[in-house]
Amino acid sequence: MWNYVFLIATAFLALLSLAKDWKAHESHWRRGSVIALIVALGISGAIKIHYTSRRAAEQHAHDESEITGLKIAVQTANSNQEGNTKQFLGAFEKLSKEVGDLQTQVATEKLQSELAGVQADLQKTQRALAPGPKAELDLSFDPLPNPPLGQPIIPLREKALGLSPDGSVHVDFFMLNATDVDAVQTEINLQICGGCKFAKEPEGFSKLPGLADTSRYLFLSNLLAQMAYKRVGLDIIPPSLTGNFQISIQYRCHTCIIARTKPTLTVHMLR
Repeated sequence: MWNYVFLIATAFLALLSLAKDWKAHESHWRRGSVIALIVALGISGAIKIHYTSRRAAEQHAHDESEITGLKIAVQTANSNQEGNTKQFLGAFEKLSKEVGDLQTQVATEKLQSELAGVQADLQKTQRALAPGPKAELDLSFDPLPNPPLGQPIIPLREKALGLSPDGSVHVDFFMLNATDVDAVQTEINLQICGGCKFAKEPEGFSKLPGLADTSRYLFLSNLLAQMAYKRVGLDIIPPSLTGNFQISIQYRCHTCIIARTKPTLTVHMLR
């Protein structure tokens, strides 16, 4: 709304300026041309504001839809994971109790020793299934922060970058595992902003059938604890009117948490 107000105010001031210098434009064609130019600029500005606002509203609706879908998926996955874990732990606890009861009934020392070994194995398995530390991935711009030994890595998530002559922006960043747990069998979905385009295909990533044009896929067998994946380079064509854009990932792995939010980088445009 304020964009329209500023546009109308600008056109009104231009008309006032023309009225002030009305006598200086003695020719009717000059007066008509100036008025027509002011009107044309006002109309074109209004059209531009209208379509820009509509695109922004559509992008917002699309983002809200994705967020809602992700929330439902996360809730479902968490519920299933918690239910399966409780089921397995309950079964092992029951089996361990039965082995303990059987120990008191057998007479020979050999059988008692064998049952003790079985019970110890069950307890180890039960502890392994219990909830423990999980891996979590993050993003950071290049150069990757190098903290003192024993200090956590603080990712660099915002950076100002300039446009190349072809209208693209080159972005270098890292995917890192700053936790003490290996990320095993990791699937990564790289996403750029809705109005962005890949100027060229990123090395190592694939465009799978069904993925949006703004998404690319990567599989990592292992991303070790306290390690970063090799430098990723992207060449992105951002929307012409944007002042910044974002890059994010969604990921799943056998030892990872189910992330509540997507790791995200923000690029500020230098124009």
